[in-house]
Formats: sequence, structure tokens, C-alpha cells
Amino acid sequence: GDLSRIIPDTEMIQPPKLPTSAPTQFDGMVKTSKVDQAIMDYLALGRGAQDYQLNRLAWRLAGYGLDEADIESRLHEAARGSHSKADREDQVPRVMRHLRRNRMP
Repeated sequence: GDLSRIIPDTEMIQPPKLPTSAPTQFDGMVKTSKVDQAIMDYLALGRGAQDYQLNRLAWRLAGYGLDEADIESRLHEAARGSHSKADREDQVPRVMRHLRRNRMP
């Protein structure tokens, strides 16, 4: 969504990247907020969309650099907040198998 109404422009400017390859605390915070946003986007979906979107959520989290254990944990978190908790919980292992099979090494 558009954060400009909530956060002033001065706060939206990202600090310059530090000249280091090691992840900084800032990088960790950005990753956490992206992951939280992905979960919120998923939970905002209508009843009929959450089944096939769970797989998309898994790929989105993988794209943010989460490891498999973190992805699985966040998928379970999303499932618990979904419209059809039991169905989504049952779906998580299948989504994880698909991700493992198809994820680039």
C-alpha cells in the first residue's frame, strides 16, 4: 500500500548502504518488515484465494532470503490466521515439498 500518508517523506528515505557484504541490522529490519508485509498481504486475501496463494507466499518468502525452516514457520503462522485454518495447515507440507523440489540451488 501507499505508506506516504502514514510515514512522512523524510522517514521514507533509506540510509545509504554500508560498504560491507555482511548483512547489517538495517538489512535484517528491512527483511523482517518485507516478510511481515507478505504475511499481512496473504491474510488480507479473500476466502477463495488463500489456497493457491499460499504457494506464492512461500516463493515470496524464499525470494527474501529466508531459509526453509523460517519459510515453513511463517507459512504455519499464515495458515493459523487464514480463513480455513485446518486446510491451510494441511497444505503447508505440500507447499514446502514443492518449494524444495523446484527451488534453484
